[in-house]
Amino acid sequence: MESIHILLIVLSIGAVVGSIPVHGYTLESLGVLITGMIFGAYGYKIDAIFMEFGIALFIYGVALQIGPGFIDGFKKNGIRLGLVAFASASVGALTTALLSRAFDLAPLVGQGIYAGTFNNAIALASTGVTDNPNLFMAFGTVYPVTFMLTMVFVVSVPRLLRADLKQEAKTYFEEQDRLHPPPETRCFLVKNPGCFGRPLSDLNLPGLVGVVVSRVVRGKNELAPVAGLALEEDDLVEAVGDSRSLDQLQVVLGQTFTGGMPRFRKGKLVERRFLVTSRDVVGRTLSDLALQARFRATVTRIRRGGVDIPVRRQTQLVYGDRISLVTPHASSSELTRLFGNDLQAFGKQEMYPVLLGMALGSLVGMIPFGSFRLGLSGGVLLVGIVAGRLGKIGPVVFTITAQSNHVLKRLGLILFMAALGTSSGDGLLPNLKASGGMYLLVASAGILLALTTTLVIARWLFRRNLVEVMAICAGSVACTPALELANARAGRDDGAILYAAIYPMGLMAPVFLMQGLIRLQALF
Repeated sequence: MESIHILLIVLSIGAVVGSIPVHGYTLESLGVLITGMIFGAYGYKIDAIFMEFGIALFIYGVALQIGPGFIDGFKKNGIRLGLVAFASASVGALTTALLSRAFDLAPLVGQGIYAGTFNNAIALASTGVTDNPNLFMAFGTVYPVTFMLTMVFVVSVPRLLRADLKQEAKTYFEEQDRLHPPPETRCFLVKNPGCFGRPLSDLNLPGLVGVVVSRVVRGKNELAPVAGLALEEDDLVEAVGDSRSLDQLQVVLGQTFTGGMPRFRKGKLVERRFLVTSRDVVGRTLSDLALQARFRATVTRIRRGGVDIPVRRQTQLVYGDRISLVTPHASSSELTRLFGNDLQAFGKQEMYPVLLGMALGSLVGMIPFGSFRLGLSGGVLLVGIVAGRLGKIGPVVFTITAQSNHVLKRLGLILFMAALGTSSGDGLLPNLKASGGMYLLVASAGILLALTTTLVIARWLFRRNLVEVMAICAGSVACTPALELANARAGRDDGAILYAAIYPMGLMAPVFLMQGLIRLQALF
């Protein structure tokens, strides 16, 4: 049977297996891996080219996702949390090296165990080996076990620490709501004589108290909040911001208006939402667009991936942003042309930027740095992070929608898992008998010691809340299902902020340390 036929059969059966719930959770891509291993045990194999192409797709999708926050995430928590992930991966590498030596395991087997311990296909690909069944068999053998152990460990953190998750979650969420209150709209009556006759540019309300003025009503007239508009006594001012900023604005303007902002049926100002799909505005800042000067339009909200982004002059727009404005009705059509607002274009994804980025990554991976090359996985990862960070280079928009990115990663992962499964399944049962469970012992020790290291540092050194500790443990080994399980236990997904900060290093540390493991094995 030809390789393509085996691939399609494995994918179809594996998709069904992966959709079967086990204690409320589905196996997903593990179903494809297990199916591939069964086919491989009976002598069916999928060509290695599908494995390489699949891992390139998966890596590029992940790199585009983490690219925008890769630098920014390190500015706040990323450096400290990155060190935690690196320490965790280092403990895993050292444990693997020592136990592999103690059990006299072949170097490639140890490398496969290490990659499987952290469920890291990129680390496996970074070995540069594509034709050794022992490597893939070791990875495929330990991957499902360590995957389950990670989820069990994360949800067991409260019990291990003998802490009350409900109480700590309540405390944490209340603190997060206080620090990051959601934006709201409030109306004010200008009663402060210090504001009479002063233009909005002079008051500088966004810089002074951190709010955005969306409209001004004077008598029966709606006025656009342009920079030169001078406030008068009894003007009604509508502003958007968090509760603390709006409380401060009341002090500046004089009085909160409880009656609600009047809406005029034939008013000149309207509220509109636009979807950013135009290449001309992607990557440009709000100050560059000069929306007030050109259209007398005021940006009140920017929503990106389900999260409200602060409205600042230096905020850069990315493809797929949903931007809310208060604008004169006559400017609506011009703003539509500016932002694109094309739902059909948003639903479709051009493939050439993705393929171009992957091609550039493969070329970068071929460049020698002395005796070292990044290889396909490293090159695609590097180019993907840069492309995700920049978003646009000339006329090429590298940013893709969240839905397209999910499909890209999903397709790449199942292609990789299918080919990996058939490679590791070949001789699986004889090797399990021959290993006597040593592979599972080494991997289990590696993942549990690595997660314990993260737990100790996060809880006792950084003194993090239980919700944060669970998210950090999941992110230190880049295990998204464990995060989802932790969020379900906590009741909210606020921990995703810390997970996003540690995830890049949680994903990349085993890749970097794989080379260290190889050199450490050479010393033994």
